[in-house]
Amino acid sequence: MKKWKLRKFYPPDLYFVTINTYQREPLLLEEHTLKAFRHALAKTKYRYPFENHAWVIMPDHMHFVIRTKHIELGRFIGRLKSEMTRQLPELSAKNYCLNDKFKWRRRREMGQLWHNGFFEHRIRENADYERCVKYCLYNPVKHGYAPTAWDWPYSTLREFIKQGKYPLEWKYLQSQWE
Repeated sequence: MKKWKLRKFYPPDLYFVTINTYQREPLLLEEHTLKAFRHALAKTKYRYPFENHAWVIMPDHMHFVIRTKHIELGRFIGRLKSEMTRQLPELSAKNYCLNDKFKWRRRREMGQLWHNGFFEHRIRENADYERCVKYCLYNPVKHGYAPTAWDWPYSTLREFIKQGKYPLEWKYLQSQWE
């Protein structure tokens, strides 16, 4: 008897999301990968509108705080991953010869960009929201990539402070609990 693979349903709401690269490979800060991310995010936003509250890109993972509007979260993440993988064909597991007798072996050797699945946390209250945004922005400091959150260029901190979305004192964020 066939087992059905059921996918969890995530209704449109505010979420903290983490996406990892396959086997935590540090690929995300390369220039062509960042360009592919920007393109994939714009294309996904056009197709599935969302509110971006925070994001940070680390070498081997990404964190987002987003509100999906009319689309279920799993579809949004799947679209973002597939759009980014299309921009980086050298990291696509689908780049193998279709006439190959042992294509499953070749597919495994080609590489893969994303870890299967993602981590999500549904944000329900304001204190939880602020904690998730600070965690997102503080992550480069936590991992030792930057002395302060302001020094890390691959996040929304600088842009959103200029726009007035974040308080000015977050510029000197030394810990996620400040």
